[in-house]
Amino acid sequence: MCNALRYVAVRWRITDQPVLCAEKMRTHRAALPEKEVWTMTDLKCSVETCCFHDGDCCCRNDIMVGGAKACSCDETCCENFEQQKEGSARNADGYPDRMTQIDCEAVKCRYNTNYKCQAEHVDMRGSRAGDRRETACATFVER
Repeated sequence: MCNALRYVAVRWRITDQPVLCAEKMRTHRAALPEKEVWTMTDLKCSVETCCFHDGDCCCRNDIMVGGAKACSCDETCCENFEQQKEGSARNADGYPDRMTQIDCEAVKCRYNTNYKCQAEHVDMRGSRAGDRRETACATFVER
């Protein structure tokens, strides 16, 4: 069983010059305060028909929850859902992992801050989905 942990990953954007060594990178980091902060959420996915599904995990590094006008969880969906084709291999971007970056269009959800999900744990449901509209973010709570 995975613990619901919260991770924050920071990726520094270095746009001026290529970084040649670790020391130079430290210099650039100090000089360039611009950074992207990702909140990694504990994602439990039960969408067994998706080609990215593996156990209760997703093999994508990030997902997008759709539903810009959603007022309930049933009006949300996983925009990255791709149906697993019978007899084909899984289409994995990476290894199955419960910690995932979640971008979110559901602006009425209380966990949405600047289109990023801030919930510590997210459940995606739709175990027999044949289309992304048959998936849903079960963690959605209207503001």
